[in-house]
Amino acid sequence: MIQARQPNGNGPTAIHIGTAESAATPGTTGLVTVRAAADNDDYSAALVFSTEASSRSAATVSVKSAADYVAAMTRGASNRATVTVADQYGDPIAGAQVTLTTTLTHEGETDVIVIGGGRALAVGRDGTYTFGYTRRGATAATETLTASWTYTQDLNNDGTADDPGTHSGEDTVEWAIAGAAAESAGAQIVAFDTDTNTIFVGTAGSTVVVNYDSNDRFDIDRADAGAVSSNYAAFEKELSTATGYTLEYLAIRFGGPCVPGRDQLRRLLRDHPGHRRRLLLLP
Repeated sequence: MIQARQPNGNGPTAIHIGTAESAATPGTTGLVTVRAAADNDDYSAALVFSTEASSRSAATVSVKSAADYVAAMTRGASNRATVTVADQYGDPIAGAQVTLTTTLTHEGETDVIVIGGGRALAVGRDGTYTFGYTRRGATAATETLTASWTYTQDLNNDGTADDPGTHSGEDTVEWAIAGAAAESAGAQIVAFDTDTNTIFVGTAGSTVVVNYDSNDRFDIDRADAGAVSSNYAAFEKELSTATGYTLEYLAIRFGGPCVPGRDQLRRLLRDHPGHRRRLLLLP
């Protein structure tokens, strides 16, 4: 019978699924391999019993942004990031005091944005805490988020913290220029969101977000037929199933940052009647 960890201390401290492929002698790790992969056996993991107590020194800290790509805006754009603290078994360490810092600045400023008032805030029972922050500015940027937890641990139960240390984790976020370019001859698609009708194209540090709606003209490049006229639904389906595509787009509007010349305007009105933008998916 396999008996899981119990609050009263009876039975094994934990049952852990690991990737060990050879037997381990209980000791500082407290791990004992029950079954490991043998030659020519296709086992993806080994079942490991552990008598090791939850350890802060072996814990991990991670941070995950709610969005990998955010459209930057002059009036301010918001983002959230969740910090998670877990022990060596993946169990939450409730109450851990975590901080979150960023390399991001507001446009025109040199000081980095302070998240959470710069304070260390406690994760909940699930080991997580979600920070929210806002960045003002319509410039592209690559942001690095760093979550940190400074801990202490009394290993020999003498009332003195003898195992202090810090764990940290990072995540990156791309802040994209919203509508910065009126046209592109072909930019690499790096992300998209069909719920918000946004496509992110470009490279790290210079990402552009392209917004689309049902008023646009959609074409898909086919190897055997060239650019084929499509529709809103088919375009989104292709976007959702294809990988490695580039996007060619051309704005068709009056005023604003894109004012076509007379000859170009005539051609646009002739080729794209009733449309504001032409979007072409290129494999």
